[in-house]
Amino acid sequence: MASFNVEIGPEWLYRLRETGSVLDQPIEFHNGEAPGLGYRLFAELRRSDAASAVAIESITSEILTAFAARPVALDNSKPKWLTRARDILHDRFQEPLALRAIAREAGVHPVHFASAFRRFYGCSVGEYLRRIRFEQLCRMLRQPHTPLAEIAQATGFADQSHFTRVLKRFTGMTPVQYRTFLTFKTQG
Repeated sequence: MASFNVEIGPEWLYRLRETGSVLDQPIEFHNGEAPGLGYRLFAELRRSDAASAVAIESITSEILTAFAARPVALDNSKPKWLTRARDILHDRFQEPLALRAIAREAGVHPVHFASAFRRFYGCSVGEYLRRIRFEQLCRMLRQPHTPLAEIAQATGFADQSHFTRVLKRFTGMTPVQYRTFLTFKTQG
């Protein structure tokens, strides 16, 4: 039995990570499209003509696509970068945040970030951010002397009007009505 080993460099690993796949251990292909591609890659490496560089890059991309498409056993441990990303959401929930920027700070591709976030937290990044803002809003509404405009600003709403519309959509109540509801709920 013959063996052909290929070691993938950092730039290829980066490209693979962009697809949401991680290559952190050896892979063996025994059937399917990949072994044929491996043979073509081997032949291209031996040929070494003017078009070989492009052909090698193309075949390598095809092999990585085959790798990305194969079923992967899911790792159930939460990655550290995901906890770091969640902490960014908690620390800066009142700021305008972008998925791509959070993913960049966490060091992962945005698609992989969004997928892993839903897998571990059971909701999208946007839904999670809304939940954080709503929890802060409820804490602040329990303080009867805090002006509604201040609550709107502190919880990341554009203005008090936006704050009122969103709260009414989610609770069916205006901020004043919801504040009263929370006051009675806390006392009862």
